[in-house]
Formats: sequence, C-alpha cells, structure tokens
Amino acid sequence: MKDNLEKAFKESLEEYEVAYDPKAWDAVNAQMNKNASSTSSIGSALKWLLALLIIGGVSTATYFLLEKETITEISEVTDTNAEIKSDNTAVQQTEPKSKKLITLDSSNEGEDKSVISIENIEETEVDFKENVRSSDKESDAIVVEEKEANVNHQKQTEPILVDKRNESTDAKQYIAGNISSAIVCPGETIEIMNPSSSEKVRFEINSNWVVLQPNKTHVFAPTESVQIDFVNDKNELIESKYIKVHEAVNPDFTFEANIFEKGLPVVIVEAFGDYKSYQWEFDGEIAKPGAIVKHSFFDKGDYSVALKVTDANGCNAFTSKTIRIREKYNLMAMDAFKPNGADFRNRTFMPYSLKERDVRFQMTIVDPVDNGVLFTSTDAENAWDGTDQRTGKMTPSNKTYIWKVQIFNPVPNERPIYAGTVVHN
Repeated sequence: MKDNLEKAFKESLEEYEVAYDPKAWDAVNAQMNKNASSTSSIGSALKWLLALLIIGGVSTATYFLLEKETITEISEVTDTNAEIKSDNTAVQQTEPKSKKLITLDSSNEGEDKSVISIENIEETEVDFKENVRSSDKESDAIVVEEKEANVNHQKQTEPILVDKRNESTDAKQYIAGNISSAIVCPGETIEIMNPSSSEKVRFEINSNWVVLQPNKTHVFAPTESVQIDFVNDKNELIESKYIKVHEAVNPDFTFEANIFEKGLPVVIVEAFGDYKSYQWEFDGEIAKPGAIVKHSFFDKGDYSVALKVTDANGCNAFTSKTIRIREKYNLMAMDAFKPNGADFRNRTFMPYSLKERDVRFQMTIVDPVDNGVLFTSTDAENAWDGTDQRTGKMTPSNKTYIWKVQIFNPVPNERPIYAGTVVHN
C-alpha cells in the first residue's frame, strides 16, 4: 500500500512545482503502521481521510494537466496565428495569473505522536509567471510588419529612396526662349529661338501651343503688342517676355495727271501727313524722294504709283494708286499752220515743247512725194514758214508734209525721235 500510494502521488505531482519530501511520507507511513492497533473508529476515520487526500491529489493533478494542455495549445496557436499589427508591436500570450497548489507541512516529522497530524494543508495562491529564458522571450515576442499588396514595395522600416536626378532633369527640361526684337513695326516678323542644345521651349501663339526643339526657331508677324509666356509641360510659368508693336501707319496721297509743265507731260503727286521720309515708285521705277514729286509718262496707258513712308519710330508703310494717261506725248506739235493767216501764232510750224524746253534738237521737214528735205532747224526760234529751202519758193498749200525731230538730250524714259505730219493750209 505504501508503494502504491507513493507512486500515485509521484505520478500526479511529477510535472509541477509541489514540495515533495520522501522522508515526510515515510514518517507518515511509520505513524500509520505504529498505530495500527488503535480503535476501529480511528482507523475508519483515517481511511476516509486518506481517501479524501487521494481524491484531492488526483483532482489537483487532473486540473493542472488540463490547465497545462490548454496553455500549451494557446501558445502554439498564438505562435502560428498571431495577429499582424501595423504598428510593429509584439503579440503577447495570455497566461493564467495564478494557480492553486497544495503544500504539505511535515516540519514535525521527528516527533513521536500517537495520532497522525496532518497540518497546514492549505491552498496557496502562487504567482504563475513564467520564468522565461532569454531565448523563450525572443520567440514569444513576435513583431510582424504590415505587408502591402505590392510585394515590390519597400518595408516601412526601410528608407524610401527618391531619385533626385529625375526631378532635376524634369525641372530643366523646359527653358525660356530668346526673341529677336522686343519692339517691332506692324508687318514685321520676329524670331523666337531656342538657344539650348538639350532643353525645349514651350509657349502659346494665336491659341496654339508651340514647342521648339533644341536649336530651333519659330518665325511669326505680330499684328499687335503681345506677351509671350514661356511655360513647362505643366503650364507652370518660367518667364514672360513682352513684344511691343508700334501703332500702324496709314499713308495717303493725291495726284494730278495729263498736264504739261515746261513742255513736258507730268504727273504731280503729293503725300498727306508728316513723316520722316517719303519714297515714290512710278510703274516700278523709283523716283526722287519728297512729299511732293513730279513724274513724266510719255505713252498712253494706265500706270501704278506707290508711296512708301517712314515714321518717327522707323516703321514703314505703303500705299498705291493707278493713274491713266490719255494721250501719247508728241512734243505738243500742232497738226496744221497757215503762213498767210491772220493769227501770227499759227503762221509758222515748230513743236511747242521745243520752244518750252531747254533741249538740243534737230527738226527736219520732208516732202512725202520725193522724200526731199524742204527745211531743217536746230533753233526753236527758227520755225518753218512753208518755204522750200532748196528753191526759196513757197510750197504748195493744202498739202500734207512730214516732220521729224531728234532729241539729243532726252529726259529719262523719253524716246529720242519724234515724228508726225502737218498740213500747209
């Protein structure tokens, strides 16, 4: 019986921290054997007490076994299924705060007693804090970082590297362009240039976006003052440049045509307004400058007259008109004369222009019948009075003769030879 009882207690309390002393149990057993002759009532009570002790020990052992298995299962589940915390904190296991142990007091083991005295059988509340070794602590303190869906992302605990080189490249991808002139006249063109060999130039013109590649140029003619805003691809302003366009000039002129002045046909033109300079163009020919200019057209027809002016700002402007010449210039010669007439102005023949002009010439009168020369003159005052210089006699009247004039110093655009007919009345 002793061996069986000792074996039962050892197996029940083998895994736990219960104060076990074999000598104490031997003392109890000796006391029981020594007092075997006691009264039956005492023996019966002792049997019941021992039975209660066995039942209590088994119950206690069962309780601790179940409690340990539960704790072990909780620890294993916690180790494998710990909840992931985003703030990187450790998941701690929950353990029972305390357990109840049975302590047998056998301090009076050496004393001789007639009755077994089991004292100080009590339930002691013991702190059940695990004596965790450093290795166990490391395994229990589980730190799990929050995982992101994209496995290519870096962990939050690692520094995020930003490539500043790309930012620098983007910032320098667009620059402000250069303009050829900040002040222009109406109709003039300017150039917007990209001086860089790597960056681009971006701006807006006439509601259209223009992007200049490296070393390229854009040419346009502004009609009014305009501000050019150079921006990047995000429309962020880099620099603004203002282009001033001067006020437009509107020149005009008047003219007088089909008139003669000093024996020459002239067109007189006169410009309106006060300008720095004037330049006239007659049928593609440039004439002398000035606000008032005269020009001669010697043939019948329509001619273009253009005016170019320059104002105080240095801006140029043009205008043009068409002039019609009704008759061909022929030295203003009359077509008949009457040597014996009452009007002395009509008694001789000499082209009127030759009398008005300071010009060197030679006039010849020819008989159309035999092509004989009837008269020649190099002096405007020496007009033909109808006499045949070969015979000295008056030529027949009511007859048509041929005249020819050669000009030795014609004016520009003037032909050097004129010819016509005249009737001797």
